[in-house]
Amino acid sequence: MDDKNSEQVRVLHGTDSGAGEQTATARTQGAGKEERLLLSTETGDLSELGRVRLHEERAQVDVQRVQAGQVQVRKVVRERQETLPVTLTSEYLEIIVNPEASGRVTMDGQVLEAGRSYEVLLTEERAQVTKQVFALSEVTVRKQVQTSTHQETVTLRREELDVVDAQGLAHVIEESASLLPDPERR
Repeated sequence: MDDKNSEQVRVLHGTDSGAGEQTATARTQGAGKEERLLLSTETGDLSELGRVRLHEERAQVDVQRVQAGQVQVRKVVRERQETLPVTLTSEYLEIIVNPEASGRVTMDGQVLEAGRSYEVLLTEERAQVTKQVFALSEVTVRKQVQTSTHQETVTLRREELDVVDAQGLAHVIEESASLLPDPERR
């Protein structure tokens, strides 16, 4: 018989100093259930002597989430200097006064000397730097959950009913699961 799921009823014979022969019945209904001790006279009347509640420990595991560490992910901008070669072009107007000419040449109200060369800046190129952003690489950041099975060992205790009969008055006369009505079904 399976002790965890089955109900056992043992009828013990003994004598009581008052009423002659009587029967004591102990009912065991699995772990943690209430025990009843009943006394029966020969006519079949049952009288309750007392109740004994037996207990057992059962293991329950709770899982707590605790922070084991912390990681900070951030983008950092690093700077570097880079020198780029650029060719710039300028346009000049060159004025040369011929020494044999008999006229006078002026520029901005100034008389230009004969035989000498003058330059007037017409256009020039200037470097204008623009920056464009290109994707260098793509980094994926993700969280991964790993599950592992961990074994915890625990010692559990269980109460059992121990009947001490030093005079040898009690003995088992019958084992039955249907002798007494179930008190929980009332």
